Amino acid sequence: MSMRTAMKPRGTTVLREESGLSVRRIEIEPIVVENQPDVATLSHGLDRVLFNPGVVYLQDPRSRVFNFDPYLQQIMPITEFDFDAVAAYVTSSQDTKLESMMKTHGKKYMGSTSSMTSVLSHFHYLLSAWRPLNLDTLSKSFSSEYRSFTQLSRLPTSIFLRYKGNGTYAIDSDKEWDGENILSFMGRSMEKLLTLPPETFEKYRHENSHTLSEEDRNAPETYHYSTFGDFMMRSQLDAHDPRLPGSGMFDLKTRAVVAVRVDVGNFPLGAGYQIKTRTGNWESFEREYFDMIRAAFLKYSMQVRMGRMDGIFVAFHNTEKIFGFQYISLDEMDAAIHEGPNSGIGEQEFKMSLLLLNKILDQAIERFPEKSLRIHFETRETTSPYMYIFAEPMDDDKIEEIQKGERGTVEEFMEKIKEKIHAAKETPGAAATEPEVTVDENSVEETEEQTVGEDGMEEPEEQTIVDDAVEESEEKTIVDDAAEESEDQTTIDDVIKESDDEVDEAFLSELQEQRDADEKKDLFAATLSTKSFVNGVEVLRPNHLNKDDKWEVEYSIGEFSSLGKAWVVYNALRLRQKKVSHSRLTSTDPEQLGSYHQYIRSLSSQGRDWEKHQSILDAGKATVVYKPTADK
Repeated sequence: MSMRTAMKPRGTTVLREESGLSVRRIEIEPIVVENQPDVATLSHGLDRVLFNPGVVYLQDPRSRVFNFDPYLQQIMPITEFDFDAVAAYVTSSQDTKLESMMKTHGKKYMGSTSSMTSVLSHFHYLLSAWRPLNLDTLSKSFSSEYRSFTQLSRLPTSIFLRYKGNGTYAIDSDKEWDGENILSFMGRSMEKLLTLPPETFEKYRHENSHTLSEEDRNAPETYHYSTFGDFMMRSQLDAHDPRLPGSGMFDLKTRAVVAVRVDVGNFPLGAGYQIKTRTGNWESFEREYFDMIRAAFLKYSMQVRMGRMDGIFVAFHNTEKIFGFQYISLDEMDAAIHEGPNSGIGEQEFKMSLLLLNKILDQAIERFPEKSLRIHFETRETTSPYMYIFAEPMDDDKIEEIQKGERGTVEEFMEKIKEKIHAAKETPGAAATEPEVTVDENSVEETEEQTVGEDGMEEPEEQTIVDDAVEESEEKTIVDDAAEESEDQTTIDDVIKESDDEVDEAFLSELQEQRDADEKKDLFAATLSTKSFVNGVEVLRPNHLNKDDKWEVEYSIGEFSSLGKAWVVYNALRLRQKKVSHSRLTSTDPEQLGSYHQYIRSLSSQGRDWEKHQSILDAGKATVVYKPTADK
């Protein structure tokens, strides 16, 4: 890739430029809040996982000895868990304590890990110039030529910047394309499973929840609070162990197997998929680890940094049973994302991302002061990456309408889950024999898995239905100088006229209709471009930063010269999101599935048979649980 020389995409006018940006001497400042509830600790002896690198099986596949309490193996169905007995998630805009702290400390923006990390991911793509992932930790037997983030990870993302009075704002996730799914609920129930003894956890079963005290039902969450620039940030704390470095805090994560993630809507048909080995392309812990690198490590590492934590504790499951556990430190995640071990990049890049986000939000509220905004972000995958930013004013009623969407009550969702489980039992499974298919690993698109205790709604990522012609057209709206002469009359045909690709006419028609309806509305449309310098020398991206190295960033914010073009690009961005959300697999008919999904379904079907065989082998044998020799 050649060195970047242009700071400003064509078709934009410079709004703000600055050079020499450095965060070496700027720190994320902790805010101490007294009298918060104690943070939970791991139960069942799971703390042993924290100090043993790599995966620890729940049940050793060779000896059949359980490393931990066998109670953990069979997961309580979410339809039996009383979710009214656990604290509901509080968004940033609803958090009165966070708002009070923001104003007390003289900050302008408040947000949480769940509302900020998807946006900050796009700043990583920009500052790293789409740095390839480091897969050196994978075994030689694992075959993958792809070192990129998943398509879902790279999609545009959006937030609501909600005005809170006195020049302050709350950052909320945009939930327009979110939907309730089993993984988001399992995260909440499994947090309790991992941190409570069985007799206490059983109280959360519907039939027993009347025995819970009001104190248990209404127990508030515990948070770390931090400031950086104009931000007041909140991070929920899941678990703690004082023997870990730093604060001793860590996140709890549940990770469903690939067969569940790629089709969450039909999760019972994928729940037979098993994890049998440590390494290998399928039915292995390594498969799940690889998918986490591509789909989740970036988000997880940012959450850990924002919460001043040490790492993440992962439980691998198929929605019915747990296979094993792994503790992954921030250093290990950094090694995969930021070039390699001890690169020194992760912390500085995170702070630089926050600093640039701060400047972008400042520009948006300067254009639309004291108004709530919907803001979209997207870093383009070009030779010289740049970011799109679109901000439109929106009243609170419209925001609430979008956020609520078509989501019903918890009771309604649980009824749907019961129906899916029943239907799966009545539906013939995939062929018992493995189909003759060649699996393209780049088509294995992942879900960004549930964060225990947070409210992120996780979505299955299928092959993205995005017309390449439209993607190319977006760049043409920026770089085609000739079009600037008639920019006020820009049409969809002008945008795609140079594309040789087949065009989805229905998509383009919808795009034109959307533009006709919106182009007279207010819109702040901008691009962000950056250059990196290490010790005064321009580089594509920093590859390794020692404590004495000085990384500086030069940035340029450019505004679209044509409002017409801005709406074309913005609507194309939003319609891509819509198409992806509507392209998810919903069929239970094997005849309607592609070869990849047939293959996944066949592994799940074979897994059911394998599990039955294991049960026969274990029948009549005593259950053996590991105990240290001194405790026997």
